[in-house]
Amino acid sequence: MGPSLLWSVGLLKGEKANGTPYINRTKVHKYLKDEIKRYSEELRDPANFELRRNFRIKMDFIARKADTA
Repeated sequence: MGPSLLWSVGLLKGEKANGTPYINRTKVHKYLKDEIKRYSEELRDPANFELRRNFRIKMDFIARKADTA
């Protein structure tokens, strides 16, 4: 894969006229922020037991904590 560009205008991803691929950093940032917000809202809901449990297991692993699940 050759060079690519981070752009601040246009579609989420695309190609310039010369074939160089690009992604729109502004849109990627917005979509990422929106997804993190949605995920954190789901984690706050006690009804999402399995999601919360899996999150806790993963965070304990990242923090190198003992298996508490």
